[in-house]
Amino acid sequence: MTSFGERLKQLMEDQSISQRDLAAALNISKSTVSGYVNSYREPDFKSLLEIASIFHVTTDYLLGNSDIPSLPISAHNNQSILLLSYFEQLSPEVQNIVLKEVKALTKP
Repeated sequence: MTSFGERLKQLMEDQSISQRDLAAALNISKSTVSGYVNSYREPDFKSLLEIASIFHVTTDYLLGNSDIPSLPISAHNNQSILLLSYFEQLSPEVQNIVLKEVKALTKP
């Protein structure tokens, strides 16, 4: 299984993104990115989602759980990804309430 650091390093090389550039995009230190690349640090969930969004890959791909890197075209929206991550943290009961509210808000 490929490590997160190996996947991140390869993505950065493929897209010619430096550690400094990625650190700036994530608003973290270059040493933190270095820790990710060298596999002695792991990102928190929010940073993981942001990294996936920057490189247009799934978090499963970054974590080595999948060899399929691409997100479906419709899932490239950062807000959609963040919304889904927040939604998944809710209890099933609260998820049902949220779904009902969203349905009510989207009815013409």
